[in-house]
Amino acid sequence: MREDGTMTTGKSRWFRAAVSGQSMAPTLNHGDYVMVRRGGTVRPGQVVLAEFELKPDFIVIKRVVSVDDNGLWLVGDNSAQSDASEKYGYAAPLGVVFARYWPHPRKL
Repeated sequence: MREDGTMTTGKSRWFRAAVSGQSMAPTLNHGDYVMVRRGGTVRPGQVVLAEFELKPDFIVIKRVVSVDDNGLWLVGDNSAQSDASEKYGYAAPLGVVFARYWPHPRKL
């Protein structure tokens, strides 16, 4: 973690991911496809692809609430349908979600 409260992921590279479930509705919905940028700076308020330290096989798309030395604290936009940091603790970033490209393209 840096002094300014941000965290950096690995090398810069673009990849795509599919949204599964409704935990990020209305921002993202089940079946949406997003572009993810590996690398760069992670800030509170951004949507990220991440994995929880306590459940590393569980990869999620969630919103960053805070960044500290322990990692990212994440929440879903639809709290009624979301399992996030309140259940699994801190997460490690895999990339920042930059845009939804299907079905209705828009920058996040």
